[in-house]
Amino acid sequence: MMVHLAVLAALTLTGKFTATDGTVEVRPLVVTQGPENSAVCRIPQSEIAKWKTVSLLVDGAEAKIGEEGFAMMERGNLIHFRPDNGSRAVGPHWLNCHYVAMKTPRKAFIGIVDSLEFEMSACYAVEKGVVRAFPSWSAGGMEGGAYEDIVYTVYELPPTADYNEMAKVYRRHFARRWPELRPISERVKTQPSLRKLRDSFALRQICARKWTGDPRQSAIGRAAYLKHDFTAADEPKVQCVKTFADTLAGLGKMKAAGMDDMALCLAGWQTGGYDGRCPAVFPVADEPGGEAELRKLIAGAQALGYLIDAHNNFTDTFTCSPSWRDGDVACRHKDGSLCANKDFWDGGQPYDTCLRSIRDEIFRDLRKTRELGFGGCAYIDVFSAAWPYQCFNPKHPATRRETCAIQIEIAKFCRELNGGFASECCFDHMMPYVDYINYAEPVVRRMRAARAKGRSAGFDEVVPFFELAFHDVVLSNPDKVTQEIPVGADRLHLWEFGGRPIVYYWTDADIPAMKALYDEFGKLRHLQGVEMREHRRLGDGIVRVRYANGEALYLNYNPASDKFVEGIRIPAMGWKLVKES
Repeated sequence: MMVHLAVLAALTLTGKFTATDGTVEVRPLVVTQGPENSAVCRIPQSEIAKWKTVSLLVDGAEAKIGEEGFAMMERGNLIHFRPDNGSRAVGPHWLNCHYVAMKTPRKAFIGIVDSLEFEMSACYAVEKGVVRAFPSWSAGGMEGGAYEDIVYTVYELPPTADYNEMAKVYRRHFARRWPELRPISERVKTQPSLRKLRDSFALRQICARKWTGDPRQSAIGRAAYLKHDFTAADEPKVQCVKTFADTLAGLGKMKAAGMDDMALCLAGWQTGGYDGRCPAVFPVADEPGGEAELRKLIAGAQALGYLIDAHNNFTDTFTCSPSWRDGDVACRHKDGSLCANKDFWDGGQPYDTCLRSIRDEIFRDLRKTRELGFGGCAYIDVFSAAWPYQCFNPKHPATRRETCAIQIEIAKFCRELNGGFASECCFDHMMPYVDYINYAEPVVRRMRAARAKGRSAGFDEVVPFFELAFHDVVLSNPDKVTQEIPVGADRLHLWEFGGRPIVYYWTDADIPAMKALYDEFGKLRHLQGVEMREHRRLGDGIVRVRYANGEALYLNYNPASDKFVEGIRIPAMGWKLVKES
């Protein structure tokens, strides 16, 4: 669906520049004409350096509290102009999609940031009853300062346009920026295993780890793990969660139950188990059976007709890792201190891995992993979900842009070596190089957690903006709440957003429920890799999703009653797929 965009003359931008002393300078920005009559502005590095904050606003794109419309950011989070929605900013660490969009009764736009995007915040600002949405940069908060210009492209749409049209503009913008962005239907011609991956139900299994529960749920575990720099002498003992032999036996039972198309991502097979000695990989963990048993598992899974790939983590690094090298593998701040992650995992306190420092080791270990027999889609944990790290170690300095280039290089190598690359979420710079992301973003889970505590999540609803842009490019599961074996509304949400099921942990007792989910997915899996054309909430709990193959999926979120919509009967808490004329 091509949208006729407004002419450039109607689109002007204003810059708001705040100095360190609090004084503000507001001035019109110089723009040039971009694709589809867009307006493009560039703020040079030298100009950014003069200010504490830089904000870029679209003239005339404001709304009054209570008016119809929305602001949109992240994976498709809508903020309506309600009195109880206050100002908010989504910082660069969490901003996978680098745009800000807004629809008012008078104007609609989507603005996309192409340069210095890893430092932007997406802002929703309310002042005296007037709402604006815009990108902003905390120039004073950038460690090391701006390393490139800001480039911002704004597309104005008709006021009748909504997130559907915005997503299509976003897709076309990235197709021009990244010639490598190709749909799955094309890539399967050169990536044979991608066809199997597209049609398969996803599994995850951890075979070994140091902590068999979640340390955050236990006072003892928290005390042991929080901010702890383990060494090889005092690290916790690796424990077996499920042997390689038992994992293969479980796959055999799935096959016997009639689950023919499965793709297993095997985790916790490497030294230290799951997230135990990252970024080191070898030797294979002895606890679940060692290398000989692992090779039997890989060969056995493939004999069943299943895909089996390896889970690795090169994003975090731990002090107990054989790769630690007195911290030389980790990123450092400008003052020389290590870049510590705020969370903690089985290896203790994680630090940010500098990809430049360990690039050659990653390529070596990916080759060795492939030699074990793994294939299909190499999985690197949080690789495409992590903000590209910067490093100020003088031996291997790297800006976020330089780290981004290494991420892309590694993803492309995984495709060449294994036939595919997979990770989580997905910063949009990785989109042309990722075949599968096991969840797009856990925003529904965040929204529920906030509301359970009586707090606002900062947004009102989630729409499949990400899927409308990229459903035909990358396989995905929409949210953490739609993983495992979802039921009720979570199951419908999985299908509404065009999701591919994934079950992380299973026992033999789960196989009947998994088979039911597998069979349901079987009726919809032909839509994987098909462009999602339109998403529409029709009211009364009914949703319609249209695909490029001419089919439409109707979903009914009412738990007690069937609904008739457009001559179609949709079962309660169910769905109906129809072929449209």
